[in-house]
Amino acid sequence: MLIFKQQTCCFTGHRNLPKYEEQKVLTRVRYILEPLLNRGVKYLAVGGAVGFDMIVAEYLLDHRDKYKCKVISFLPYPDWRENWAEEEKEEQPDYRRYGVHGPVCPEE
Repeated sequence: MLIFKQQTCCFTGHRNLPKYEEQKVLTRVRYILEPLLNRGVKYLAVGGAVGFDMIVAEYLLDHRDKYKCKVISFLPYPDWRENWAEEEKEEQPDYRRYGVHGPVCPEE
């Protein structure tokens, strides 16, 4: 179990992220991410919220072959995208198109 913990990095952040800040945020993520990957981190977990989570998820999914990593999605509930506005659905990635599925919080 300890090895898995040492090889895992989790990402979550603000929902309201201005469009003009996205590149700055991704630059910071890469600055932190690349040394971790060089030290053996290979499991990258991302939340399912609009904003930071989706921006980082899309970047990681687009570059997972380069980084040789596994992307794990932690989704808040089944069909979490169903309540999003149409423009949010169009702008944000759907993990399912990558064949990536992850744990979903259990229903109460």
